[in-house]
Amino acid sequence: MGTISMNKLGGLSLILGPLLALSGYFLQPGGMLIEAANPADAQAVIAAAVGNSGLTNLTMFMVPIGLVMLLYGIIVLQASTREDGNGNALTRYSVLLFLFAVVGWSFTAAMGNVIASNIGAAAGTVYAMSLGVGALASIFGGLA
Repeated sequence: MGTISMNKLGGLSLILGPLLALSGYFLQPGGMLIEAANPADAQAVIAAAVGNSGLTNLTMFMVPIGLVMLLYGIIVLQASTREDGNGNALTRYSVLLFLFAVVGWSFTAAMGNVIASNIGAAAGTVYAMSLGVGALASIFGGLA
């Protein structure tokens, strides 16, 4: 079995990570393609997630895995800037901010799995929390 270099694996992660995360995001019930619902209508999104709990659990697992792959690719890409003082300083901030974004989005996906398990009346509260955490994670991701 051959070996794979860090740069090659980082490059593959930069290609496959976003594809995996976006395909999971687009295919999640209540999202863009399957039983599309307005994110402001919590009941419709919750009903779609509970109605397709298996697909929700699968897609909510795919998104964080893809984001972690993307984060690894970004870390490998950042390692190539370590020789330059300015590039190193600026890219370290972006890697840190993107790390917080990935943690927030992963936490949001975990809350989506909880909603899909049909927790009843508490689903609205969990959905509201996931919107708040997702919004903050998106700000961190945008700053990164």
